[in-house]
Amino acid sequence: MPMTRERSSMKINPILKRELKVQSRGYTLLGLICGIDSALFLISILGSLAVISRMRQDYHADYGSLLMIFVLVSMFAFLLILLICPSLTAGSIAGERRSKTLDLLLATRLSPVSIVTGKLLSAFSVVQILIITSIPALMVPLMYGGAGLPEILLTAVGLSSAAFMLLCMGLFVSSAVRSPQRA
Repeated sequence: MPMTRERSSMKINPILKRELKVQSRGYTLLGLICGIDSALFLISILGSLAVISRMRQDYHADYGSLLMIFVLVSMFAFLLILLICPSLTAGSIAGERRSKTLDLLLATRLSPVSIVTGKLLSAFSVVQILIITSIPALMVPLMYGGAGLPEILLTAVGLSSAAFMLLCMGLFVSSAVRSPQRA
């Protein structure tokens, strides 16, 4: 018996699908990616060039300085995620409440858990895109021996887990507070 298309395809959360469609239509995500990656690359390349020029003058290989550049870029990426994550989810449920669409969402066949999960996954997908696109900026010190591939992957996993925690906190605040401005 052949399977129908509905059974064979994976069911995607409708809230996630809608949020991703809305985000893909605008230029906000593209601008965010370009801005963050440019800042990370600028720090990484300028720092690496400064260390390499100092190494050429002293004739002394200082890989600790390259490692410090990796740490600096990682900390800057964490700081940006720390600022971006709450803003992605803080107004999501409160914004639905303000625009009077939360009652419509709750009237659908979706459970409240499904609504919250869709909002969380849509924000997490944006953050994952930002983290994945920032990996090349973290790899610049790798060219000169400052950090290895395992450290870069561990940094990406650490940034992802911190982002998920921050997104959950922002979503909690958004559901607890009535207005998006207070959230």
